Amino acid sequence: MTKICVSIKGKSPTELKRKALEAIRLGADLIEFRLDYLEEPFDERVHDLIRKFHNQTLVTL
Repeated sequence: MTKICVSIKGKSPTELKRKALEAIRLGADLIEFRLDYLEEPFDERVHDLIRKFHNQTLVTL
C-alpha cells in the first residue's frame, strides 16, 4: 500500500501543528517534522507536538 509523506518546516511548534493538521486534512498519511528549521527544536511544545502525531510522524533534526 502506498503512503503519502509530507515534509513540514516552520519556525514554531504552532506553525508546525497548523501545517500538519492541514496536510492530514488534505490526505497525507505521514508527516515529517523538519525540526532543523525551528529556532528552539528541544522546546517542550515540540515534544508535545510529536506525541500528538506519534503514529504518523518522522522527525528530522
